Amino acid sequence: MDKLPEKLGVLGGRNIGLEFAGLYNKLGSKVTVLDALDTFLPRAEPSIAALAKQYMEEDGIELLQNIRTTEIKNDGDQVLVVTGNETYRFDALLYATGRKPNVEPLHLENTDIELTERGAIKVDKHCQTNVPGVFAVRDVNGGLQFTYISLDDFRVVYSYLAGDGSYTLEDRLNVPNTLFITPALSQVGLTESQAADLKLPYAVKEIPVVAMPCGHVNGDLRGAFKAVVNTETKESLGASIFSEGSQEIINIITVAMDNKIPYTYFTKQIFTHPTLAENLNDLFAI
Repeated sequence: MDKLPEKLGVLGGRNIGLEFAGLYNKLGSKVTVLDALDTFLPRAEPSIAALAKQYMEEDGIELLQNIRTTEIKNDGDQVLVVTGNETYRFDALLYATGRKPNVEPLHLENTDIELTERGAIKVDKHCQTNVPGVFAVRDVNGGLQFTYISLDDFRVVYSYLAGDGSYTLEDRLNVPNTLFITPALSQVGLTESQAADLKLPYAVKEIPVVAMPCGHVNGDLRGAFKAVVNTETKESLGASIFSEGSQEIINIITVAMDNKIPYTYFTKQIFTHPTLAENLNDLFAI
């Protein structure tokens, strides 16, 4: 874009939509997010999602849920988004309604390569298609849509081609993710409701950043930490870290989960001070 839109509409309220909403808001646009879902961040812990929505609205972003778009059209240099109840007018509209595997340019109809029901290239545990010697990595194979997954797909293929093939997609355990809003929201594993649905013996604990020394040092008291643990096996089931630097802290928890380190280990671990990571001592004292 050669100029900043004064009013930006974002169609879609998931990761890409919310991240770009935050970006353009910081640049100075008046941003409105139109989300077809009736729940904000449905995959996040409800208490954490409520905080995230509060902070984004405090920052000046308008978040609208349950918006059903019926028509999108131009009116001069502006874009009109027509819904069941109202017509919204923007200087620009960002589509963030989801992605599909970009396989059309590959012209796979001229090959024997098979696709899944969702249009992705079907692969085995080595990322190999049904045609021997042909591999599919990253977005086209229908896996998780994260940059670091492409790196791991590379490891899988490299292990098969140049190693012993022992590292496969089956070795991929807990994959953390970060929503880069302000502050960043990072998650790994199960939420409380998912643990309950699985009927696991679980316990939870949540701590606000305002109770953390480093939050005061950083001058950013927004956010909270939440952990879900298995009370019988003593393993960590999942965590939501909503704070500045959460994208770093979540990796510590992921390593512990992958290696089945008891969550009680965190209560005795010595962390540097003042850091947000040191609050894992208290978070896992469940």
